Amino acid sequence: MIYNKKIFYTLLLLLSVLFQTDLNAQMFQPSHTVGFSVGVANFLGDLGGSRQIGRGFLFDLDIQSTRPAIGVYYKYNANYFLSFKGELAYMQLYGNDGFSKAEYFVDEGYYRRYRNLNFTSPIISIGAMAELNLYKYEAGNNESFKFAPFVGIGGGAFWFNPTTTDPLTGEKVRLQPLGTEGQGLPGYPDKYKLFQPQLLGSAGLKFNAGPALAMTFEVVYHQTFTDYIDDVSTDFVNPMLFYNYYDADKAAQVARLHNRAPELGLNDPRLLVITREGEIRGDKKDNDQYFRLQFTFSFIMGAKKGGRGSNLYRCPVW
Repeated sequence: MIYNKKIFYTLLLLLSVLFQTDLNAQMFQPSHTVGFSVGVANFLGDLGGSRQIGRGFLFDLDIQSTRPAIGVYYKYNANYFLSFKGELAYMQLYGNDGFSKAEYFVDEGYYRRYRNLNFTSPIISIGAMAELNLYKYEAGNNESFKFAPFVGIGGGAFWFNPTTTDPLTGEKVRLQPLGTEGQGLPGYPDKYKLFQPQLLGSAGLKFNAGPALAMTFEVVYHQTFTDYIDDVSTDFVNPMLFYNYYDADKAAQVARLHNRAPELGLNDPRLLVITREGEIRGDKKDNDQYFRLQFTFSFIMGAKKGGRGSNLYRCPVW
């Protein structure tokens, strides 16, 4: 009887140890991932837009302005629901009043079409975000956690440098040094800074493609604190202002690029009021925004292949 009790307690102890081992094996193990993203970016600002005015965000989107975007990032997966991400991204932003479909004197947005401005700017964005998985998820565990939707929030900074093409010379011209709205001249604000802070938000879907690879489809939204990504924010100035402070060649160039309506060759005097001194050139009440649609490819550092006993991407232990 005593012998049977010893066997019973020994078996019970072994079962408890095995059960505890199985529980530990199922516990989440924090992981690190590195990866890259490919996608597209689009600008939401003063240039281009719909036939109407006062329509924000996607309602004012120009699909023709879409440009490529790429990035690299590092992510720390703290538990099933929370990850922390640091990212460096590069993209191009573009805007063109010529994309507006507004008809003259019919649609509210026709003044933007007549304004006829355009810009291109590279963007270098750095940011940090916290991601919240809405379902239980573990990167690389495609047996138990195949996919999960998520949302993210964070912040960072970005560098931009708006340019356009001079219609007279055909050369690419940086707009910020010109001060097309009088920036830097007496009685006007300083020239805007090319390095600015930003807020970030994201949403998307994560899914595991194998024990060492996870993928994500996401939209990343950038809310900035500047209205000058497109070099447009306030009012038209009198072009003679430029001739008071710049040499004749530079003054003529700034005048050409601050008001490009003459390039359209329209002679209707009713349109001239749109670009006269003091009239609205941009909407200074709303700061510029941009967003990315992208796929990301994440490589799990220390991922195990073919079961929990083998390694892939794991650093050797000496």
